[in-house]
Amino acid sequence: NFKSMKSRVGTLRSTLIDLQCNSKVDAISMWEEGDQMIVVHNAGGVKSTTYNHDSKLGFVAGHFSYGYATVVRDPLTKQLRFDIDYIQVYGTTTIGAISGAIKRQCFVGCIHLGYLGLRPVSDCLVKLNTVSREFKIGTKLSLCPLEELKEQLHIMSARYRIGDGLGVMDITSKSNCAQDSNQALYVAIDKSGYILQRMLRKKQQKNESNWDFKNVVDEAEMEQLQKLKKLGAQLFSKLAPFGKVRWDWKENAKSIASVKKKKKGNFISTLTSYKTIFPRRVYDVMLKVFLKNDAKLWFITTAAVGGEQHDHIVPLAPKKLLPCISM
Repeated sequence: NFKSMKSRVGTLRSTLIDLQCNSKVDAISMWEEGDQMIVVHNAGGVKSTTYNHDSKLGFVAGHFSYGYATVVRDPLTKQLRFDIDYIQVYGTTTIGAISGAIKRQCFVGCIHLGYLGLRPVSDCLVKLNTVSREFKIGTKLSLCPLEELKEQLHIMSARYRIGDGLGVMDITSKSNCAQDSNQALYVAIDKSGYILQRMLRKKQQKNESNWDFKNVVDEAEMEQLQKLKKLGAQLFSKLAPFGKVRWDWKENAKSIASVKKKKKGNFISTLTSYKTIFPRRVYDVMLKVFLKNDAKLWFITTAAVGGEQHDHIVPLAPKKLLPCISM
């Protein structure tokens, strides 16, 4: 996805991965107007006469965020296109980017501050019915994992905007775009899992007392809920590789280490979630999990597009630390 960036300057690559379809036409036809999906965003660095500080000892960390996209019909061309919104978890910097929800065209495509003409950018749209659909549980309870993820990302981005009340949000290995975006993902999984457990308890009650469980959920719905539980377990294994969740990730962390008085165990906490420290690493890890759960992935990758470059811009791909180690 990020290979040979220097030779791809000024190009855009669109790649659709669908393991369930045998032809391009069939694969594209699965994306219909109104469909919603998760967006996983990863951007690299830049080297030029103007921007020459992105690479530290040859290593470019890059930037990571989640978002969501909707398939809409363009009012001008009448063709289907993606309407992409990021929910940025962005630390305090000098470039003017602020945490929160923002359209792709305003963040990546901004003529003054956008990444589009400078850096390599890869947006992966993850289409997975288990995540984007709304589960109806009886007449009072419903669950949409994608909406839950949006809510938790909004909470996290709001905390970043004010630095948990201190006005500044420093970037560290423990608190950064990749770590805290995935903290929001963990909380969304945790809350969704709680609702799922309530469902399973009701099913157990039905088995014990002959209660009509069909009034609560049908078998097809239950199958989808089991798939959601499986996906949550696999994502959890990546977010907490040692089986232990960081203390500040539970219930959306009451404090962020970089703006609070330091507590003992920060280094241990970082190691506990080592798979989500580096943007490129977590980008690859999460997409592999989604793909294993029958998700359809549509990659949109650009490499400093937008016209003739006058200061010898070289887009730098985000790197993995110790890429030879399997995650």
